Amino acid sequence: MNKEKIKHGIAMIAGIALFHYLLPRELLSLHILFRFLYLVPVAYVAFYTGRKGGLLTALAVTVVFLPHFFMATATQEFIAGNIGAIILFFLAGFFVGNFRDVSEREILKRQEQRQIISASKDGIRSILFYSDNTQLSSAAAEWFISFFADRTMSVCLLSIYNEDETDSFPTEESAREHVSHIKTESRQHVENIRQKLISNGFEAAKIVTKQMPITGNSSISDKILDEVKEGGYDLVLLPKHPKTHTQEFMFGDTAIQVMRKASVPVLSVKGTFE
Repeated sequence: MNKEKIKHGIAMIAGIALFHYLLPRELLSLHILFRFLYLVPVAYVAFYTGRKGGLLTALAVTVVFLPHFFMATATQEFIAGNIGAIILFFLAGFFVGNFRDVSEREILKRQEQRQIISASKDGIRSILFYSDNTQLSSAAAEWFISFFADRTMSVCLLSIYNEDETDSFPTEESAREHVSHIKTESRQHVENIRQKLISNGFEAAKIVTKQMPITGNSSISDKILDEVKEGGYDLVLLPKHPKTHTQEFMFGDTAIQVMRKASVPVLSVKGTFE
């Protein structure tokens, strides 16, 4: 635990309690205000030390706060408010502390992943290349060929298509025809990239192609990340299309989502054309 932050929390509790106990008992409105001020040290300690520190601080505040239950002027409503305040102390300690703990675990996980990546001495042996059936994907392949001199690495060419298009077409038959057309077009596009790699010295036996469908609420980035996890790739390569901040907020961005969540290095090839 962060001892310095705990000392700050204790000082805040002592200061609030001192002013609280000096208040005349008749000033119930100010007493109500002060009982909510105790949330400040609880949330403060929980934010810096985690759930355990938050709950212990909530317990300490409760002990300090208990004598107010026995005020001579306290009404039943006032006592009920005190009980509610104590419940809030523990809820604040739990939820703020839990947020801290989850965030810390996520940071440690990312640091561990970066250490694993930086500790690798074997170089890049396996690449996942996501193609979205656009000219930018072909340009990404050209860049990949010119940038990487090693022709012995394994390459998986991944294409993803939406299998559920029934809401976009008047009939199921027209939707199936569209999906079939997209699958064929995507397969041809990936095959063109494969042939381009082979003609530039990459080993045909080490180049595989995969087509994956998405349905319902699943996203392209989720499919890519699943394949990264299952395939054990050293690097992800994918196109990054130009989008405004509004477009990214409204519709998302596959490249950004993959870069944020992938446990391996990600290279995105940016383009300004379609």
